[in-house]
Amino acid sequence: MTNTPFELVGKTKFWDHKEGDQYLVTGTNTNGKRIRLCYTNWVAARSIHLWSGNRWLVRNGKRYLIHKV
Repeated sequence: MTNTPFELVGKTKFWDHKEGDQYLVTGTNTNGKRIRLCYTNWVAARSIHLWSGNRWLVRNGKRYLIHKV
């Protein structure tokens, strides 16, 4: 089993934000245009409207999948 920073409660993932964490949003928007956006704030990253794609936690250069659309 892999070591992840998440605690799973039901289908919801919880984690503690640490210094240097980034949130990466990849995929396509509603117009079909590819996007790749990086944020230091989870609230900003989760407010991006995705048509299809992923939201990632980037910690120490490694990606952890938070949410898949």
